Amino acid sequence: MSYEADLLLVNGSPLSDVGTLTNIATVMVNGRWADIALQAAQSAAERLTLGQP
Repeated sequence: MSYEADLLLVNGSPLSDVGTLTNIATVMVNGRWADIALQAAQSAAERLTLGQP
């Protein structure tokens, strides 16, 4: 399963710690802030953290 976003805001700097990419603050999809997309992105991040596809 894959997801697409226009903008992904994370808590922290992925330049200094790539792990911050799993700490999603909010997501913009099709020019709108999307709570549903945020939930999906957080779920995907959790699966990546657990090593699941």
